[in-house]
Order: sequence, then structure tokens, then C-alpha cells
Amino acid sequence: MVNLKATISRFAYQYSNLKVVQGEIRICGFGGHLENSDLHGPSIDLTVRRRMPEFVLGGALLLCFVGLTVLQVVTRYILNAPLQWTEELASHLLIWMVFIGAIGVHRNDGHLRVEMIDEWAPTWLVNAVRLVYDIIIFGVLILLVKSGIDLFQSMRFDKLPALRWPIRNIMIIAPIASAFMAAISAWHFWKRLKSLRGIGDE
Repeated sequence: MVNLKATISRFAYQYSNLKVVQGEIRICGFGGHLENSDLHGPSIDLTVRRRMPEFVLGGALLLCFVGLTVLQVVTRYILNAPLQWTEELASHLLIWMVFIGAIGVHRNDGHLRVEMIDEWAPTWLVNAVRLVYDIIIFGVLILLVKSGIDLFQSMRFDKLPALRWPIRNIMIIAPIASAFMAAISAWHFWKRLKSLRGIGDE
């Protein structure tokens, strides 16, 4: 009989983002490192990550988005009596869903990036490079907060054609989400700086 644990261990060795910890398979973020060598934090348990409030709310918005899309298709092509507000609401739900989901992904440091440097560079260099990334990302997010606030203030009198909702109440998610992500970037920066100092002390 094939040794299942040995097979899983070989598979985990081939794929750096999978690790076997105390007989359990864990999918690790942040370059596939576990708690002791992780550049950001502990390994990510997918069951916990799916219960994060950002993903729960994003999933609820996705269900609403799908429901509105189906309603729009049915009323337009089957009943031949399209509703004007469904397209507006669906498109703006998509905006909220993207920004809320981005908060969760950024909290896990799971945005797409090229990770070739993780394969050959020492840990201190990886930490230093990502430290620079955090500074740049933080600066961009602060600019997004400022631009989002300016956009919010400039849309005081604009309303959606069908729903007649103030557009600025929908666009407010941009500076709010950017502010959350900026705070998360600062947290990542602090954790990486502590890790870098710890490596330097060794």
C-alpha cells in the first residue's frame, strides 16, 4: 500500500506553497513559508480565511450580483419588460465587491506578484525587497484615499438615472477600502521590519 503521508510530503516538497504540519495539509501564503520562517505571519488555513468578514461580505455581494444579472436576463429576454435599475445596481455592487475583496486579499498578502526572488535570494534580501514594496504600496493607497475623498466631495449633486441614489454614496467605498489597505500595509511593513531586525541580530 502506498504511504499516503509520504506521498503528500513529496507533493508538498514540490509545491512550495503547500506544507504538511502535524499530519495536516496547510496552504501557506507569503512565499510558502511557515510560522518560523514566514516573512509576514502564520500559515493560512483556508477554512479560516473563508470566514473572514471581507470574504463573507464579498460572497454575499457576489450572490446578489448573480441574482440581479439573472433577473435582468429574465425580464429583458423572456418577459420582454426589462428593469432599468438592475443593471445600475449590479454594476455598482461589482465595485463594492472588488474593493471589499481587495481588503481581504491584501490582509493575507495574496495579491499576484512575481516570486522568483523567493526561490534563490536569502531571507533578509526578500524581506528588504518586500519592505520597499510595502512603502510604495502604502504611498499609492494614501493617494487613492485622497483622490477618493476628492471624488466623493465632487459628486454631491450627481445621482443614478434609474435608482436616483447619490453616486457619491456608492463611490465612498474607494477611499474607505484604500484606508483599510493602507493600514494593513503599515502592519505588513512593521512585521517585516521586525523580521529584518531579527535576522540582522542573528
